[in-house]
Amino acid sequence: MIKIKKKTYKKSILLIIDALRYDIVKNKNLFPTLSRLAQDGIYEKVIANACSTQFVLPSLFSLTYPLDNGGYNFGIRDRKSSYVESIKKKYKRKIIMISNCNAMGIGTSFDRGFDEILTTFDFRLLIEQKINRTLLYEVNLYKNKKISKEEIIRIIQREFSITLDQLSKYYKEYDKTLWPKKLNKINKFIFENCKFEKEILLKNPELIIEKIKNVPGGVYWLTLGKVNYQNYKYFFERLKTGITWRLTKIISKQRLWPFLLLTHYQVLFSEILNKICNKISEIKKQDWHIHMHIMDLHDARSASRFFHLLSRYKYFIPWLIERIKGRTKYRFVYASSLMYIDNCLNTLLIHLNKENILEDTLLLITADHGSDYAESPRKKPHIGQRNHYEYLDIPLILTLKNNKKVVRSICDSMGITATLLDILKVPLDKSYKGQSIFNKGKNFVIAENAGSGNADLKRKDLFFTITNNKYKLMLMLENKILKVIGFFNILLDPNELTNLYLSKNNLEYKFTINQLVTTVFSERKEIFKIRGINKLDDCFK
Repeated sequence: MIKIKKKTYKKSILLIIDALRYDIVKNKNLFPTLSRLAQDGIYEKVIANACSTQFVLPSLFSLTYPLDNGGYNFGIRDRKSSYVESIKKKYKRKIIMISNCNAMGIGTSFDRGFDEILTTFDFRLLIEQKINRTLLYEVNLYKNKKISKEEIIRIIQREFSITLDQLSKYYKEYDKTLWPKKLNKINKFIFENCKFEKEILLKNPELIIEKIKNVPGGVYWLTLGKVNYQNYKYFFERLKTGITWRLTKIISKQRLWPFLLLTHYQVLFSEILNKICNKISEIKKQDWHIHMHIMDLHDARSASRFFHLLSRYKYFIPWLIERIKGRTKYRFVYASSLMYIDNCLNTLLIHLNKENILEDTLLLITADHGSDYAESPRKKPHIGQRNHYEYLDIPLILTLKNNKKVVRSICDSMGITATLLDILKVPLDKSYKGQSIFNKGKNFVIAENAGSGNADLKRKDLFFTITNNKYKLMLMLENKILKVIGFFNILLDPNELTNLYLSKNNLEYKFTINQLVTTVFSERKEIFKIRGINKLDDCFK
């Protein structure tokens, strides 16, 4: 047997296709580029450490659990290291972030270690996310007399200052190459008013607290720097945003009408692709790593860019043929978006080949989480309980040109970046919990979250799901009581339709359930200690 010499890659791309499901890429008639890469390289199933972008990004970047270091409220701001920083310590190579994903956020420190930031953040949405996901929760704690006035002022002044400062810094210092004119106009308005809002925040924090309580997060940007903000424009924008939000909520609960409007400016992969290719040409003689996060598939249902949506109907006949033949179960709106992304990806690969660097570039394609809209056999549950296969099963596709063998039987989000670092021969930081698919490791994956909004580890219900090669167990920590909410044999019931915990014969599974619960408690004991739980018997009977 001829051994292939292990290749040392000096160029690499980690491409996250937001909401990409694991088994969809197998269809070569619909997704020729992705299926070819999967067939020619390494193609493995990953079980994500959480069901949404905000929850799971810390795991991908810092190789730690979503609820570690106080939770995901602040991204990786409080995490010890980022995989990007690890690459920096090992090599002197240019590292670039390219993204049209607003969840990358401001004040979350996902930009740690990058030399260049090329993103298309809509500052309006970043402010909305900060308020709705963290600050409003704290204000309501104060309103309900759970925290003091001094404490809420301290929290708001610290956290909102970070956001306002980072928005200003981003506008002044970071590359705006990818920004369309409309987005630049929106962000410029917010930038110009951030300094006035901060002046109010420092001098009159009680006013800001009242604004956060009374102004919907989606229109807060209009009130920046203003004490008297209730004018015609404010009420019109509030009405428009309110209608859009309510329609989105209604549409999300049904499957007949798929399309919805986004409240932020949507930038498409195809619109930034040429600039990405130009950037690659510019640095082709250097050593580099690119972290790329593409949101188009996550926003597949968006009608905000109507002509783009209309253009995707050119894929309808090929999709319909595959649907009739039973070779795809995915809805057209989702599948057509991925077909469009697949075509964009092919353009990127052609450009890499044209520049004679394709063979020397390591490409790892994955996702942050799955999608229930693509296909799901059940009604959409509460976000904390979105831990079925349609939410967690994502792919890992590697264009690896050596004889490394996969030895892991199960992999998680932390393992994705651990695998990348392994191939690049980058040592793992001591804080990292991810393990490469080329090394033996744990035989289970834990997905976790604190539900929607603020990740308050002390007060909110916490959700844990442990999956091994045969079973999936879903748990909820309510106050100091750990409850089983779902138990599935995923070998016999891959669609997770039969909750064995509710069956008459659940006693025969009692030993297995107890084993899995013990594993969760042992693995996540730091989280339980925050609740004052030191022994499993104290929370689980």
